[in-house]
Amino acid sequence: MRLLHYKSTHKNGEGSEIISNNFFLAEDGMINPKSELEKTIASFFVNDVNNHDNHAKCRFIARYEWLSSKLNFNHFDFPNIKCKSFIKWIGKNQIINLKLVFVSSYLENPGSLFGHLLLRIDAKEGIFSPLMLNTTLNYGAIVPQNENPFAYIYNGIFGNYKSQFSDERFHM
Repeated sequence: MRLLHYKSTHKNGEGSEIISNNFFLAEDGMINPKSELEKTIASFFVNDVNNHDNHAKCRFIARYEWLSSKLNFNHFDFPNIKCKSFIKWIGKNQIINLKLVFVSSYLENPGSLFGHLLLRIDAKEGIFSPLMLNTTLNYGAIVPQNENPFAYIYNGIFGNYKSQFSDERFHM
């Protein structure tokens, strides 16, 4: 339920806070956790040799890992899938540190006006060096371009913006 961001306070009853159709495998996955679970498990058995990165095991790595820990996937005969894009993104498993960074306010970047947190991924020398090129994971508001400053402050304080995850280089 947590991985799929289901909330019982969803405006249509129980449902996910995620609004992207690419996030769900079942047609009614946004509002039906059981249907999404069944479709997710079934999708791990699909042998998509043309594009491994599009396979459910690669698209939904956290789901696969969590379900594997609960259902002991070692006994199942899943296709041998290599998630090349994820391996490349994660730095070929060369991570040496994960750091929680508090970004203080910077007047030329309104997004940091009130400060925020991000996760910095430090890798072995040569992968993302120097430090300013390390990857960061951020969760932040989606602010329309040319937003009125007063609307920006009001909406930011009261959480009226939709938000998303992003990965950027640390210097950004």
